[in-house]
Amino acid sequence: AKRRGAKATLTVGTLVELAGAWKGGGDPDGEGDAAIAGDVLWSDPAPAHEVTGLVPNENRGIGTMFGPDATAEFLSTNGLRLVLRSHEGPDAREDREG
Repeated sequence: AKRRGAKATLTVGTLVELAGAWKGGGDPDGEGDAAIAGDVLWSDPAPAHEVTGLVPNENRGIGTMFGPDATAEFLSTNGLRLVLRSHEGPDAREDREG
């Protein structure tokens, strides 16, 4: 997601921007050069009845929440048909509470 304008409107980014994004170091904090990396790592999908477009991810305090319309826009903008989102293996929550 890109933040544009005085009110920092969130907009869907491109694969070109992703390719040029910062990729090093520890967990990105979502600020400055690490903004795109933070969005990629910490953003979450949400059902259409909860989120339209992109909104700040208040649950995490970093990244965005995105509705199905934002996913469709990203696919169309970048000439894609599918996005696979995965960051935890099937056993990642095995020893976690909740």
